[in-house]
Amino acid sequence: MEETQHGLLSSLNISLFDKRLRSIREKALELFEQVWPLALEQKIISSERDGAPLYIYCLARALGSVEVEVPKELLPGDEKMIRFLKEKLP
Repeated sequence: MEETQHGLLSSLNISLFDKRLRSIREKALELFEQVWPLALEQKIISSERDGAPLYIYCLARALGSVEVEVPKELLPGDEKMIRFLKEKLP
C-alpha cells in the first residue's frame, strides 16, 4: 500500500513533506478501516493483496477533502469497487 500511495502522490506532484499529508493519511486510514471489513464480507476484495486499490480510493477521498482532485485515470478501474465505495463511504 505504501508503494501505491507514494506513486499516487508522486503523480499528483505532492511532496512527501507536504504538511497536509498527516491529516490526509489519517483520514484515508479511517475510511479504509471503515470499508475494509465490509469489502471482505461482500467479496469486493478477496485477500490482503486486494487492499491497495481499496486504500487508494480512500486516499483519493481524503485528498478531495483538502480540495486535491485525483483524476480518474490515476485510480484503479474496478467498477465493482467503485460502486461499493459510492454506497459505503460518506
